[in-house]
Order: sequence, then C-alpha cells, then structure tokens
Amino acid sequence: MTPDEAALAAFAALRRRDWPAAIAAAEALRAPDRPALEARGAAYRAQALRELGRIDEAERAAASAVQLAKKAGDVDGVAQLRALHASILAGLAATRAAAQERARDATLADMPDDALIEGVEGAERAAALVRKAGALADAVVAGHTTRRDECLAVTTRAIAEARVAGSAREEVLALLCAARVAPDPAVPIHAAHAVADATSDQNLVTAVARAARAAGVALPLPGFG
Repeated sequence: MTPDEAALAAFAALRRRDWPAAIAAAEALRAPDRPALEARGAAYRAQALRELGRIDEAERAAASAVQLAKKAGDVDGVAQLRALHASILAGLAATRAAAQERARDATLADMPDDALIEGVEGAERAAALVRKAGALADAVVAGHTTRRDECLAVTTRAIAEARVAGSAREEVLALLCAARVAPDPAVPIHAAHAVADATSDQNLVTAVARAARAAGVALPLPGFG
C-alpha cells in the first residue's frame, strides 16, 4: 500500500466508523519525505484512538501530527491540528477528573456515617449522607448489588436528617438515591414527588420528573396527586 493509498484507506475507515481499520491504515502510512501526508495520517490515527477511548495515545498522536505539520510548513494544517490536539487534551482532562471523582466516591462509600457527619450541622448532615448514598448507588448500579441494603440504610438516615433540618432538597435527593436501588422505585419516586411538589423549587420538580421517566414510573397529574 502506497502512502497515498494508506491515507485514503484511513480516511475511508474513519467515515464508516471502523476505528481499528483507520488506525491500521494510518500506522501503515510511512512517508518521511512528505511530512504533511504523515501529519494527516497521525491526525487520522488520533481521531480513531479517541473514539476507542484510548485518550493518552490519541493525545500523543495529535501532538505528533502538529509537529509534522510544522515541519512541512503547513500553517493552516498546524492551526487545525492544534485545535484537534486541544480537544483531545480537554477530553483527557475530563477522563482523569472522572477517574478521580470515582476514586473519591469509592472512599466516600466506605466512610462510616458518624465520621462523615462529625462536626456538621443542619442540612449539611443530610447532604453528606446523600453524597454517600449516591456513591453507594453508583456501586450497586455498577454490579455491587451486595451494597443495596447499605445504600437504602444510608438514604433512610439522610431522609431523617433532612426532615430534622427542614431541607426539602436533601430529602428529595435522598429519596431519588433510594429509587436507583429500591426493588420498587415507584415508592421513593412518589414520595420525592410529593415533597418536591410542595415546594416552589422547579429544579427539584424537574429532577423528580427526570428520575420518574428513567425508571418508567408514572407521576400523578397536576391537581390529581
């Protein structure tokens, strides 16, 4: 396969969303005397790697494409490839941030309730427990079903703390956490709907409606609750 044929094959594979084929064709593109063409191949490879979630490799390929375009003196190409590199860097930062968030959530899920709310007052006690319940619900959804009862116990305590503090927001959020793992999500969703509906907080009402749609739960029509 000639370098031009490899570039065309990589582009065609990208168009049909065949990411492995695009990578293979891009890697077959070898043209040391044509840095602009090699830059194109590196860019195709970066795009395919990004689609496969191989963000670190995609970032390196995009950076290489920028350098090759500079070597070729392709001013327009450098600008376009820098934009590609910047978008991949942003994705890389988001991926790392998400991994850090998951790590924090895992730590939060294992923290004892009393340690979590020690020295915390009012609605913040409920909010801390809601965050833990959310982390536990994530674990259950990810397949750790043995943590279901633990999650429901934390949501029960969060609801109690929210009621003591008079925080409808935290009560609704705790109920929605329970809905994610409860055998019958309709029960906590209807309870959350009743609390949210009694407030003037449209954000809470919307959150409950979104959770109801996701769970396939019908909510009472206005005036018929």
